Amino acid sequence: MMKAFLALSLALAFLTRSVVSAAKPESLRSRCARCAGVALFTLEFSQLVGVFVALDLFLFYVFWEVSLVPMYFLIGIWGGTRRI
Repeated sequence: MMKAFLALSLALAFLTRSVVSAAKPESLRSRCARCAGVALFTLEFSQLVGVFVALDLFLFYVFWEVSLVPMYFLIGIWGGTRRI
């Protein structure tokens, strides 16, 4: 059971790394790529990997809640037409 959980966690962490690796060049082409966008993008990536490799519920909760902060700013600043 634990081996299956670890395998799923590592697979999701690897999938997250693959998606971020594909999306990072596109984010670097944006007009404000040198400012907070790249830092928020990297912080979001590290928090998501923490979510997927957390072995207890408390760490999962902490990583999940902390990952919402950079996501709020990424969507709010570089989101659609109704940005903050």
